[in-house]
Amino acid sequence: MTQGPNIADGSTPFRANDHWNRWREDNELMGELRFPIARIGLEWSRIEPEPGHFDHAVIDRYREELADLKERGIKPLVTLHHFSNPL
Repeated sequence: MTQGPNIADGSTPFRANDHWNRWREDNELMGELRFPIARIGLEWSRIEPEPGHFDHAVIDRYREELADLKERGIKPLVTLHHFSNPL
């Protein structure tokens, strides 16, 4: 639940760095910068949006991102608990 704009310019953290939509660009940049490791958080509320219901499209999306990192020679460091928690 949000409590109104507490940031001076009225922005919110909801979009953040938009990695979910820009992961290809992010991975390309990390490859260009020769990052040896990339920390990636798996958002459980995307994987299991409802109790007992697993979104296989989301799982496939994470698999694609992890495979892309490996192809670039970047080792993924997976965080299972980052910030979001399922209700």
